[in-house]
Amino acid sequence: MNQASNLIELVEQQSQRYNDKVVYQFLKDGETLDQSLTFKELETQVKHLAAHIQANSQSGDRALLLYPSCLDYIVAFYACLVAGVIAVPAYPPKNKNRDWPRLQRILDDSGSRLVISLTSFRGSVDGWFEDQVDHEKPFFIASDELDETCNMPWQRPQVSGDTTAFLQYSSGSTGSPKGVVVSHANLLHNEQVLVSSFQGRDEITLVGWLPIYHDMGLIGNVISALYCGFRFILMSPASVVQKPYRWLKAISDYKAEISGGPNFIYDHCVQQISEEQKQELDLSHWRVAFNGAEAIHAASLERFYKAFACTGFSYSSFSPCYGLAENTLIATCKTPQQAPKSLTFDSKELSYNKAIELIDSINTKTTTLVSSGDNIIGQTVRIVNPQSLSACEDNDIGEIWIAGTSVAKGYWNNEVLTQSTFHAYVGDQGPYMRTGDFGFMREGNLFVTGRMKEVIISNGQNYYPQDIEASLQSESDHFRKGSGAAVAVELEGREQLVIIQELTRQGMRLGSDEVSKLILKAQIRVAEQHQLVLSDLVLVKFGALSKTTSGKIQRYRNRERYLAQEIPILHSSMAQQSVYVAPETITEQELCSICQELLGGQNIGVNDNFFMLGGNSLMAAKFINRLEEHFQINVEFEELFKAPSLRELSYIIDQKKPAMNTQVFDQMSSLLDDLEA
Repeated sequence: MNQASNLIELVEQQSQRYNDKVVYQFLKDGETLDQSLTFKELETQVKHLAAHIQANSQSGDRALLLYPSCLDYIVAFYACLVAGVIAVPAYPPKNKNRDWPRLQRILDDSGSRLVISLTSFRGSVDGWFEDQVDHEKPFFIASDELDETCNMPWQRPQVSGDTTAFLQYSSGSTGSPKGVVVSHANLLHNEQVLVSSFQGRDEITLVGWLPIYHDMGLIGNVISALYCGFRFILMSPASVVQKPYRWLKAISDYKAEISGGPNFIYDHCVQQISEEQKQELDLSHWRVAFNGAEAIHAASLERFYKAFACTGFSYSSFSPCYGLAENTLIATCKTPQQAPKSLTFDSKELSYNKAIELIDSINTKTTTLVSSGDNIIGQTVRIVNPQSLSACEDNDIGEIWIAGTSVAKGYWNNEVLTQSTFHAYVGDQGPYMRTGDFGFMREGNLFVTGRMKEVIISNGQNYYPQDIEASLQSESDHFRKGSGAAVAVELEGREQLVIIQELTRQGMRLGSDEVSKLILKAQIRVAEQHQLVLSDLVLVKFGALSKTTSGKIQRYRNRERYLAQEIPILHSSMAQQSVYVAPETITEQELCSICQELLGGQNIGVNDNFFMLGGNSLMAAKFINRLEEHFQINVEFEELFKAPSLRELSYIIDQKKPAMNTQVFDQMSSLLDDLEA
């Protein structure tokens, strides 16, 4: 059991205990070992940066961290805590119009006086604040510019378990960003819970790719390695989502016992990893394959197990869990060596908030739910009626309430929301933290059924959006699994059901007649399964739905985008496609052709934007590679984000062509001279 009372002591004690043992390593491009840090090197670098932070701040100041996934991010996070400064993890802006407004809200809410990042991001930060006359520019520290020979003195700050360690900002699936106040004691207790749940030992290797600015990546991976003495192999999210084989290959190569992610990544592996690639994998050491941060589907677990049993993967390795930032991270988890528990329930009874288990499901519509594990030592989970605020009876579905040391202190600068969320009582028992999630307990196991604010109510019955989305997606392989948003909107004076659904890349190639048949079948499926009329089925391109950093569907945000007509519609039973503008120049024609090749679909015009067409930051890397290969030029990532349309991007490409042609001509002339000599 670790005896540290705060993260400063943890860094020091683990450095003394493990010294030259490697704690963090980074796989460049998800494949090549690029950086390493021992426990001792971590302490040295953390205190060096902490001294510079102290020289430019006061105790309790907030510091916004803007890093890609790398070991520098880890050092900067710990350095803030060791300096007595409150860390505010975030990610570097890529698009001025899309990313900066959210970062500005975080800066405003947190009152961050510092921005800590890499030299390469200084320009974009400075450029943004030059345009913001109403905002004071924070002090910028580039951690990769610091002089390692400068022995600036570090002063030990006054830190206790109750001291705020960092603010976990999340857009959430149903609201605007708000900062969860996480203390040193919260972190240490949740790490103790994780060790107990995963039965961790210090000789273990952990492989992770989740974003460090997200609670599961930061607490479940990064801090767990320090707390337990693990070796943590870090990969970038982009490298794994682009090629999920890299994730499983790293688990195989480094004999990792612990790794995981949201439900979607398991489906992604099944869809993207070939039979030939499976022959190169040994997953027999993978003891804890945690699955959390979004709805867990029994079918996804079965598909993954059937696909990778040949690699030695055991079904009992699955570790479904439930957690949220307001509880630091984990709340419940399945014990290792036990198979995940799945039970089948009457779908109609679930809609009436009753969990009636079925043994014989003949002629009855059913829903299979996966347990998210049982109560963890030091925490209490209760199911409460959200209207009466009384404890639910057996088989009743209610709101999940949690009490325990891991429960965060509240929301930063929001006392009203803190009181309503973190100070709830059942009679005279409490305080409890209200999760906003629906669920029930069965034999000590928690089953999560959905979000309170996302539940669709029709004719007095509750319908969980993920159930409707699953029904729709089971109708056709052209619907991308786990990428739909069923929402209730007011249309023509009454509340109606709308589903915004991403198509697969193959589905985006369907003709109009095929799409019409697909929409009709989907409407029939929803009516048959749920007795609901699907008023509008909006089909969008791959990657077009709004999601949180952990991969959750932001149903509330997608509903807002739908009502504001901000959804880039591909096909709809009510809406029409945007006006097509044909390419004119050769560059425009080639550019539209490359876009269509990567993203699928038809009639991509020059007024379209790569990201509005369904492209994301992961697909952007492929797009840039294709542009550089085809046009023989260098394309910067920022240029792709800055181009408002493919026509503008074609102009940028044409501007680069002459310089590159001259360079190529010079190289060829030099080669001819050598040949003649």
